[in-house]
Amino acid sequence: MNSLYGRTVRDPMAILRELWTKEQPTDEVRTTYQYVLDLRNRLEETCRMVKDLLAESSVKSKKHFDRKARMRELKAGDFVLILLLTAESKLLMQWKGPYLVTERVGLTDYRIRIGETEKVYHINMLKKYYEAAGHSGSGVSKPVNNSDDIAIVKEMVATLVVDEEDTNATLPVSSSPRDVKETVADVHISKDLGGLEREQLQSLLLEFQDIFSDRPGVTNVIEHRIQLIDDNPVRCKPYPVPHALKNEVIEEVKEMERLEII
Repeated sequence: MNSLYGRTVRDPMAILRELWTKEQPTDEVRTTYQYVLDLRNRLEETCRMVKDLLAESSVKSKKHFDRKARMRELKAGDFVLILLLTAESKLLMQWKGPYLVTERVGLTDYRIRIGETEKVYHINMLKKYYEAAGHSGSGVSKPVNNSDDIAIVKEMVATLVVDEEDTNATLPVSSSPRDVKETVADVHISKDLGGLEREQLQSLLLEFQDIFSDRPGVTNVIEHRIQLIDDNPVRCKPYPVPHALKNEVIEEVKEMERLEII
């Protein structure tokens, strides 16, 4: 037997002899498979311990961070100040406004009208604007006394009415880029079919014509159940959306809501 670093080397012949004779190795000698298995078990146990400790630390950190936190909400029609960068330095910021809130986007984001454009800001960048009694501030919050202000007020009212109608109205069939462009009439029927077969096929197509469309839909025939490991919610930072595709993503989500996909 050869030895290496004071240990007996178990060469293939020795392992083969142990298999033939059914000789059990000593407790100090472990196979490669057993070593890898033990290492895997130790790593899994360590990961579980780290996950539990991180969960406890996250709860403590959140409790400490939320001690002075207050839930703030805005609604369409409010005026706000926005924390924006100054023209003098990119490291300095100041409150500017007031600007009009036109829509709430999600739980903490709001769409703000700045001039003729609209941008979405987080609630942490906004502060509700209160006009002092007996004093008319600058911007669109001053009293209506000329044609420009009347036009602004009319636009505000029209925006709110449209939003209310959108939430209660039924889905139109021809008011979206995702309108139905293909119907059952576009299904090609082979000329090799006989007259009776063609009539039967056309009757079948007309009976299920709602599925022969390029407009996506939903089904309630089957449900899919996702079995979770535990009931603890998973919180992670969302994937960033490129600024150039942000408007397209918003329109796509609105379209999916309109079609009742989500």
